[in-house]
Amino acid sequence: MAITNGREQEARSPQRGDRGSCAGVGSTQPQPYSLGASDAEMARLDAQADSIAAATAVLLRSAGIAPGMRVLDLGTGLGHVAFQLTGLVGPAGSVLGIDQAEPMLTAAEQRRLAAGVENVHFA
Repeated sequence: MAITNGREQEARSPQRGDRGSCAGVGSTQPQPYSLGASDAEMARLDAQADSIAAATAVLLRSAGIAPGMRVLDLGTGLGHVAFQLTGLVGPAGSVLGIDQAEPMLTAAEQRRLAAGVENVHFA
């Protein structure tokens, strides 16, 4: 049982092929990013990241991210948060961005190379 908003709900284990909140749970195959990796989708993600960049920076600082830390960014996508983190961890720290969507990782790595950022890696 799980309690949500004061009410009990019966929890069930994800079944193979379920499309719940955890993509690919019970599957051995990586699930593609549900909204795709088209140029239009990447532009939408860029615009979204730009619109929340200030709030993201506040959140990351509030989380205690500091120089010299090693930070893992799960679901990094195009690397927007990972790149913000590089400024907080500084040259003595590092960031590893992980994502299951290969086109997003490729784009993030291209952006890393173009920017000359050395303390972030994508896998």
